[in-house]
Amino acid sequence: MSDASAAASSSSSSSSSSSSSRYEPSRELNRRDLRYESAVILAPPPSRWKSIQEIRSARDKSYLRWPPHVNLLYPFVVDDGDDGKFAAAAAMAADALRGATPFACAFDAFAFFEHNEHSATVWMHPSSRPMSGRGGASSDEAKQPGTPEDPPVCADVVRAQLLLETAFPFAHDQSSKTPGAPKRFTPHMSVGQWPAAAAAAAAAAAFERDFRDAPPIEFDVDAVYFISRKGPDAPFEFRARVPLGGGDVEMIRDADRRDASDDDDDDYFWRRPYRPKPPPEGARCLQPKPKRRRNRNRNRSGGRGGGRGGGDGETGTGRGGGDGETGTGRSGEG
Repeated sequence: MSDASAAASSSSSSSSSSSSSRYEPSRELNRRDLRYESAVILAPPPSRWKSIQEIRSARDKSYLRWPPHVNLLYPFVVDDGDDGKFAAAAAMAADALRGATPFACAFDAFAFFEHNEHSATVWMHPSSRPMSGRGGASSDEAKQPGTPEDPPVCADVVRAQLLLETAFPFAHDQSSKTPGAPKRFTPHMSVGQWPAAAAAAAAAAAFERDFRDAPPIEFDVDAVYFISRKGPDAPFEFRARVPLGGGDVEMIRDADRRDASDDDDDDYFWRRPYRPKPPPEGARCLQPKPKRRRNRNRNRSGGRGGGRGGGDGETGTGRGGGDGETGTGRSGEG
């Protein structure tokens, strides 16, 4: 039996609100198990959301569906319940992350991805310490963190993602955006979409100025989270907390979520449903999704990097897309 199969058939010990996986696969998990309704993320606690959500509520098309997050693995293993592949994957992730240690993370610097001449996404850098006042970066610069123009990306985030991708090598979309290019994971927290690179650059610079005198968004990362949703338009819900450095996986059942819905403690925010404040009139997330179009040329590129560039494209039909929903033809998010 392969290491991945052996790990998938094991289960971690659990607390009273956890569940152990009884899934015993007859084969390794692979890309056929991936869905755009599942992801592994890094998430700041709600006490750090205010300034992020103020931007996202107006500018981010995914505001109503995704909490503030950094995608580590997306798409990810299908959520098939507490005793299936998803729970087995949580046990595998916990084993992979035993080699990681909790770390501090900060968000206060902005950059952007340019997908094509009509689309760009502004995002925030995760760094190991606040670096307010640094300028935003273009798409190419943003993909080379650590240059003088950019704050260095938090190495612990990159390490955690590498440990996870090593455990799930088939879930490599976040580090393999451009076919044929060297693998590079660019951790980022998207805050909104703009119609062109110039507009995104201006927005990033304005946000830098606004954040310069504000308290930095700092928090300790001691776990990653499995999230899933029941459909393409449904909000993601936290389904498992996977600790760094060893410990029990906590699977979140719907009953647990209801019981904790009024709990405002950051320590247990993953037990609550994601219910953001209503967006303002005219918000990006309230605009209708563009109609799907048939693409007869499945290798056609759109955006940077050909079939899988960064950001919003429709990667399901071979268009460039970033965190797009590969395999579904839906416009990308995340």
